[in-house]
Amino acid sequence: IVRDSLQLPACFLNGKQHVLLSSEKSYGIDWELSRYINQHLPIMRYDMSQFRFLVSMMINKRGKVKEIHLLNRGSYKNNMTAWKETKDIIEKLHFSPAKLNGKEIVYSPTFYIQLDFTTPE
Repeated sequence: IVRDSLQLPACFLNGKQHVLLSSEKSYGIDWELSRYINQHLPIMRYDMSQFRFLVSMMINKRGKVKEIHLLNRGSYKNNMTAWKETKDIIEKLHFSPAKLNGKEIVYSPTFYIQLDFTTPE
């Protein structure tokens, strides 16, 4: 039996390589990406707020984020500013592309981003 070899996309966050979560079975929280986004959002604007965004995105064969969607948009329809700023941060990231058996592929992960501005750092 020959198994396919999947290498997940990765990017650098705060100087460390971060591999995106695989979302085949259930959606987990991407804690490293959440922390990175939390550090880059204006704390004063979101003081005492929490967000848990369910994100789906497509990373092309060159590692560029081409599509990004908020799947639980209905929960935030009256407060989309945090999502728009989160999306802008994610879109600026560059990933090493996902590879299947050594060939670059389009990869579409789904995961949660958890942002918490209710407790001091």
